[in-house]
Amino acid sequence: MKLNIGTSPVSVRNDNTDGVTNKELVTNGSFANGLTKWVTLTGSGNFSVANNKLTSTTGSSFTIYQICGLENAASYVVKFTILDYTAGAIRPILFGGTQVNGTQRNANGSYTETIVNNSSGNTAILFGGISSPRLSITNISVRKV
Repeated sequence: MKLNIGTSPVSVRNDNTDGVTNKELVTNGSFANGLTKWVTLTGSGNFSVANNKLTSTTGSSFTIYQICGLENAASYVVKFTILDYTAGAIRPILFGGTQVNGTQRNANGSYTETIVNNSSGNTAILFGGISSPRLSITNISVRKV
């Protein structure tokens, strides 16, 4: 909703606690149901899923993605948690057309970032392991801002 206060329009929205009002776009972001709804790319390395997390098991790079209906020219809040970190990195990527890279992360922690889908054709969230990662990932969330 837009309000005009004086001569400047002001945007108003009803936010929940993290400033995002739209529904969750990722299914099974905690890997509670194994790799259900996730796709692995051929030759994407060795990993296992157990205890509600995906773990890189041999330090080889891995790639997983989920088609979640991203829209062009929209912003998305991407959240995820890295556990058990010892090497390498991981990066969220808006994927399907000309990819839009998120920030490379290389430490344990919970991360939140906003990524603008400024390329047509990107309909999925992808997580790519970089430099032979040895880590676990869980609590993946993607919501439109």
